[in-house]
Amino acid sequence: MRRVLPVVALAALSPLAALAALAEESAPAEAAPAVVEAAVVAATVEAAKEAPPAVDVVAARAGRHLLNPTPREAMRELSTDRPDKTESPYTVDAGHFQFETDLVTAAIDRGTAELGFNVINLKVGLTSWSDLQLIVGSYRLAGLGGGSVTASAGDLTPRLKIALLGNDGGPFALGTILYGTFEAGKAAPSLLGASLPMAFELPNDWSAGAMLSYENRMGDGDHHLLSMATVGHELVPDLGFFVELYSDVALSGPSPLVATLDLGLTWQALPGVQFDAGAFVGLTDAADDINPFLGLTMRY
Repeated sequence: MRRVLPVVALAALSPLAALAALAEESAPAEAAPAVVEAAVVAATVEAAKEAPPAVDVVAARAGRHLLNPTPREAMRELSTDRPDKTESPYTVDAGHFQFETDLVTAAIDRGTAELGFNVINLKVGLTSWSDLQLIVGSYRLAGLGGGSVTASAGDLTPRLKIALLGNDGGPFALGTILYGTFEAGKAAPSLLGASLPMAFELPNDWSAGAMLSYENRMGDGDHHLLSMATVGHELVPDLGFFVELYSDVALSGPSPLVATLDLGLTWQALPGVQFDAGAFVGLTDAADDINPFLGLTMRY
């Protein structure tokens, strides 16, 4: 017996299911399968016509600049230069802003401590392959735990990051960062440097990064080579960890080797918001005993 669907039941169905049901009701029993199949095909074609076209995100980023921002639906995944010392080779999307900050950090060494508050890295995407950054040094309290306590403002470090390879995806990415540091109240830089950050995709959803940096520390006349490597993985969705090795070798001058083992956690609370916490542990006498930190990243 042919079943009859009331109007209310039809209204409760999806448009595609309702169309198929009506076709089945109005067709002879022996022709019902063919009619239903034709109705489904017709409804699918019509839905495809009405659906918005898929966004080619790479094409949507091309040619963008500060005054012609990347559309939000085409933005890259959040990528940060913190909390480890290995910088990211990826740039901030053109026309968008990002700030990364040490909410609080400490340098503890041989019974004394120094606290830092709000070291900020302000970033703006200039093009689809470059961003401009300004690191504003923190307000610091030194001499805690022994001696007199002194307060000081931090330095200013402008940086230009350029993506050289893999900025829009792939198993390998490479960039360069050019920077200089200016001490408070001085017009000439006390440090000039250049870095080559890189990132790798590893099996089983592991990620890795490495960076080489050269610094001319004009304040003390030393030239330094900084090298670092990091690996990371998600523990659970949106919560990950990293382990890093860092070294600072003086190419000239008497500065001793500084080496640290760096550990931390990152939590992406929202698509454009990330919290982090961890510590840098000194491996040599010239390094601080430990540098704990708590940080935040936000993107607009």
